[in-house]
Amino acid sequence: MRRIAILLVTILAAPPLAAPQSEDLNVLTRWIEWADAPARLQLQLSSVAFDLLERRRAEVAQLRTAADWERRRTQVRAALERVLGPFPERTPLRPRVMGTVEGEGFRIERIVFESQPRFYVTGCLFVPVNRQPRAPAILNVIGHTDISFRAPRYQQLILNLVRKGFIVFAVDPAGQGERLQYYDPGTKRSSVGGSTTEHSYFGTQCF
Repeated sequence: MRRIAILLVTILAAPPLAAPQSEDLNVLTRWIEWADAPARLQLQLSSVAFDLLERRRAEVAQLRTAADWERRRTQVRAALERVLGPFPERTPLRPRVMGTVEGEGFRIERIVFESQPRFYVTGCLFVPVNRQPRAPAILNVIGHTDISFRAPRYQQLILNLVRKGFIVFAVDPAGQGERLQYYDPGTKRSSVGGSTTEHSYFGTQCF
């Protein structure tokens, strides 16, 4: 009896055991996240992207001095080189103005330059007429549409910035606008498809 009494006292005096950690199998509380099965991959990638954008926003909000921005630039460049490989050697751009168009309160300079030797880039430089001697400038790289920055919705964006005093240099990405990489003289169109198809066509050859 004495042994039984000691055992009971020991059990009662011992601290309660922690409940075992179990996997959360309750799917009802998060069912909406899995409701659209065909879009699951897109939703997952979007979630990751938005998380990264939020992290970037928080990091940029901490930048205060020129030295902070220099460190940030070094980090971003290192990340790009890690993902894409080293940047190509800088070579003469050899820019040429092919013509000028006068607009209402701005002018457009049609530019051709070489991003690499004999690899030509076409674009337009939108310059406000009444601007400060040193005006802020934006490099505008438009994606997806076959006519690039000439699409009405992109023109609206560009001209809105120009009217606010910005100089905007809009360039044709490869496969768009005047930069078809697989031009068919017979059809005067791309021989492989639209702009995003051209992107994919020569992009996959890099792997």
